[in-house]
Amino acid sequence: MNTNVSFLTTQEEISQYLGVISLLNRVKISRDRIIRTGGEKMVIVYISLAAIVLSLVFLGVYAFKTFKRVKPAINSLSETAARLQQKTDTIKVESTQLTENQQQLMTDIQVKKEAVTSTIENAKQTPKPIIQLWKRFKPESKADKKPSSKTKKLLASYGRG
Repeated sequence: MNTNVSFLTTQEEISQYLGVISLLNRVKISRDRIIRTGGEKMVIVYISLAAIVLSLVFLGVYAFKTFKRVKPAINSLSETAARLQQKTDTIKVESTQLTENQQQLMTDIQVKKEAVTSTIENAKQTPKPIIQLWKRFKPESKADKKPSSKTKKLLASYGRG
């Protein structure tokens, strides 16, 4: 039996090829007919398809196992992200409230500042009319009174001056 097996690389592939050859010999199909119809090439195609199907099944099994193993970590991360989002929202609301309170305080301070400034300005202007009024109605004290010339003459005549 003279066959070209240069395309086979593993022991399993060689044994599968030999199994196919022996099956073909049992059915009494001549080797020449197989070569003419491309039977050797079809064996490679079938083996390749089987390898692809096995690799896809292998990929699916390991992907499922990996997903099953990683699912608790993903759930934990999702819960953590939800807690962080809730805290972020709370901080945003508190920040907004603080900004509003700050604006109210600034407005209140400005109003009170203007009231104090106005009061001070009014207080500064108040002494002039009060002083004028005070001078007008103030009873003169004896020490502040200057004796008039008539009073001086009278006092002098009585010897007190």
